Amino acid sequence: MNSGFGTALLKALIETEPPAEAQVAEDEPRRRAVPEPPAEAAARAERQLLEVQAHDELLETVIRDHVRLVLQRTGGNKRSAAKRLGVDRRSLQRWLRRWESTRR
Repeated sequence: MNSGFGTALLKALIETEPPAEAQVAEDEPRRRAVPEPPAEAAARAERQLLEVQAHDELLETVIRDHVRLVLQRTGGNKRSAAKRLGVDRRSLQRWLRRWESTRR
């Protein structure tokens, strides 16, 4: 039985880089001829931080939903779910405890 996304997609999502705007573009010069005003630099840094945080939250949501789907398909059997996810049972239990504590 297929468990939804599959571990290959899950690993690919984990290894995915944050949005391109949060990284320095290849064609953008490393140093600017004119220094960026501090207020603009701070605003740019804040936007980049928010984008990275949004990427991390999305990734966490996808992983959490996938784990819940696998648990549902295994009838709540954590050992079987961990095996399908390719993780140690204790790791799965830690994730579930962390997610449960953030729901409160």
